[in-house]
Amino acid sequence: MNKNFSKVMSVLRQSNILATLWHNILLGYFPNILLIICKRTKVVIHRTAQVTIKNKIQVGSAWEGTNHSFSTLMVAENAKMIVHGNFDFHTGIFIAVNKNAILEIGSGYTNN
Repeated sequence: MNKNFSKVMSVLRQSNILATLWHNILLGYFPNILLIICKRTKVVIHRTAQVTIKNKIQVGSAWEGTNHSFSTLMVAENAKMIVHGNFDFHTGIFIAVNKNAILEIGSGYTNN
């Protein structure tokens, strides 16, 4: 089987498709899908927050053969989150960008 096809299918199996579409529309990225939200993941972005994604990020993904734990990404009032490369927040994370704070990251991943 094609390696790219396998990777796409893995992402689709893990994803919460409705939440992914909803947040990409709200952030103005749709029809591009730059933010992928996985199962058992809560994403809260305040209406005054700024989220800039220059490539793709995945929130709440699980390693192959493991389960999803609850994950949270919260970007508060007037906060900024800037992601320059591909980034993967694995399952079980709690990321909070507090009021008036800035989180700027490159590429990579974070584990629980």
